[in-house]
Amino acid sequence: MQLLASFAMGATFTLFSDPVAIPRGGIVLHPKVPISFPAVPMAITGIASDFIDEHNLSVSLSDTYVHHWFFVAERAGGRTLSVGAGSEFRGAPEVLPFPWIMQAHGDEDWWAQLHFIDLAASKDNATRFLPCLECRRRRTCGAYPNASINDGPCVVDSARSYIGDDYPGGIYACGGDLNTGSDFCRRIPNAPVAKYRLRVDVTYTPLPTVAEQQSAAARAVTDSSLHAEAPYSEYQVPTCKATDMQCAHVKVSEWLVEGGFAKCTSCPVFNHSIAPGKSELSSFALPSRPALVWAMGHQHIGGLGIQLWATAPGEKERLICNSAPRYGTEDGVAGNEKGFLVGQSSCAWTDPLAISEGTKLTVRSTYEAHAPAYDTSEYLASGAQIAHTGVMGYMRLRWVSMPEARMPQVVA
Repeated sequence: MQLLASFAMGATFTLFSDPVAIPRGGIVLHPKVPISFPAVPMAITGIASDFIDEHNLSVSLSDTYVHHWFFVAERAGGRTLSVGAGSEFRGAPEVLPFPWIMQAHGDEDWWAQLHFIDLAASKDNATRFLPCLECRRRRTCGAYPNASINDGPCVVDSARSYIGDDYPGGIYACGGDLNTGSDFCRRIPNAPVAKYRLRVDVTYTPLPTVAEQQSAAARAVTDSSLHAEAPYSEYQVPTCKATDMQCAHVKVSEWLVEGGFAKCTSCPVFNHSIAPGKSELSSFALPSRPALVWAMGHQHIGGLGIQLWATAPGEKERLICNSAPRYGTEDGVAGNEKGFLVGQSSCAWTDPLAISEGTKLTVRSTYEAHAPAYDTSEYLASGAQIAHTGVMGYMRLRWVSMPEARMPQVVA
């Protein structure tokens, strides 16, 4: 990582990832890239990001799709902070309401995961565009109408022998060789290699003294992500019935706040042959006297919004946060790419929102569920069965520990 910094009160420094080489029509998934984060105690109040080329120009999602990126800070063997986003990254900066912060102690190990899909071979053809970025699996590699063009993945990571032949598509079909994206069985012959970098702007206040660091600890947030699909990291959206006028699918997970944890009460037992994930996604530790200060959803193309509801003991269910997606309207314009999900609204509380013991939290992720407009006969998941493959329904949360706080009737 390269670093540009000006350490002053309320300043911003900029991080650049090392260049990521992407074959045109290929894919890159770097699972753990070290980051040279400043070894300085600081209070982080905001993080914004961009995806740039060799000329420092923003790259359009219609050229190279950002499936996701995230930063993780680890200290003494445990994770202390995680920040990230998907295709909505330019339109969804993370800004905490005053006085809440993300605290960096200066001795963390930082790393990033970067997952990009190059759409050069498919961006001008809708029959390849969506299945490519959704990683919808083809039946066989030989099924391509034009064998010189990569239309999408057809095999899964060879190291994942537990994945069944009926896996319809998603992360498992967009990994494989983590540096070259070999799960795409064909690319554009003799295609050039593009080089891109992730840019991250961090707004912060330095914490030079021990007293300031101790004071900041009381304002520091912890994070969790409640998945509608927990314990999995993705799910498939079934196609709606022809008689369904709304044609929307809602994925729901229910969580109980009890004994210092948020525990999923509706989640199935994790089975790694179904989809990526882990059993730990069904339970999260909470701070004492947990209260929310920030929330934002994460969805893919087709998402219609994600909501967080709360039912305190003896009370009616209340809407806590409605995170709505924003879709782009301009061809090839970075940050407003037509048809792409380019933003997600957030909810923030300066006066923290207390979540009392025994409260039930419910996550509802909604996607449109029309059959794909393209021919799905060559795919494992036909349009009659699955509308979208490998989607996500995450509600990302920032918590603080507070003695008292008031729950509003509706915050959206």
